[in-house]
Amino acid sequence: MWTFARSEALTLELERRPADEACPECGAEALAAYPVMSDGGRWQVANCQKCLASVERVDGPRLGSHTPLGAGTCSVAREPQRVPIDVRDAYVSIEAAALNDGVVVIGDPKTDPEQLRIDHPATEVPRRPHADGPR
Repeated sequence: MWTFARSEALTLELERRPADEACPECGAEALAAYPVMSDGGRWQVANCQKCLASVERVDGPRLGSHTPLGAGTCSVAREPQRVPIDVRDAYVSIEAAALNDGVVVIGDPKTDPEQLRIDHPATEVPRRPHADGPR
């Protein structure tokens, strides 16, 4: 069973990117683009922030998150000290931490989750920058 820590944030904040055009309904320079999740799936929308007119709605990505949530982002830019916490909380396995985040975690998350730690010498090798950019 998956258990997730309760968020400390009282609200969910999304980055709304301003659009360079005026609203076709009210003429305001208040268009913003942002991702939404509804019962119909994930969407990328553009709405007027003044009159709430919907200007654009296209399918979002089929898999994954709009914003990397940390675990499983395949990024060597991820802060290594956060990865054992994700393993402890069962967001990722030890294997996925090494493969996706390049962090080698030592310990047993089932029998002693509070004693998980990073194998720093083993972690340095997979986290070196790649010539072809991030993984």
